[in-house]
Amino acid sequence: MDAVDLHLVAVEARLLQNTYAHAIDSRDWKLFRTVFAPDVVADFPRRRYAGMTEWLDEFVPFHDACSWTWHMMSNHLVGQDDAGVWASCYGDVRWRLHTSADRYSHALGMYQDRLAVVDGEWVVARRKLRIVMYRPDIPVPDGMTFPTSVQAFIEENADA
Repeated sequence: MDAVDLHLVAVEARLLQNTYAHAIDSRDWKLFRTVFAPDVVADFPRRRYAGMTEWLDEFVPFHDACSWTWHMMSNHLVGQDDAGVWASCYGDVRWRLHTSADRYSHALGMYQDRLAVVDGEWVVARRKLRIVMYRPDIPVPDGMTFPTSVQAFIEENADA
């Protein structure tokens, strides 16, 4: 792969990583599926998932238990090595559970992806998430407000 192609793949990788964040925060699981190969392997800190069905069987109920989530992806890098094309980015994630309206949690992590072309489209074939900072149950300070959900926020600001 030459440098020009790698620059084009970098745009695709950033789009995939940001679409992942948006799909989770808006609970658009159909969009989520477009980011990954059907046989994706997702290696997360507490569990390794083999395939989209296994991953979503646990991922959807966890996120349904959240009143909102907010994923911010940054520091996107792309490269190529003997194993193929890789992409990485940082994730800054905050979430609040329905059962804990007075608290939220915060994690910082690094996403490491292996990309592949499936049916002519770039997708994430393997993902590894490593947490570098985790702080659960942070008290919500007086005056701090949150949207009722990210989906509600998106809908309220659709014409912006």
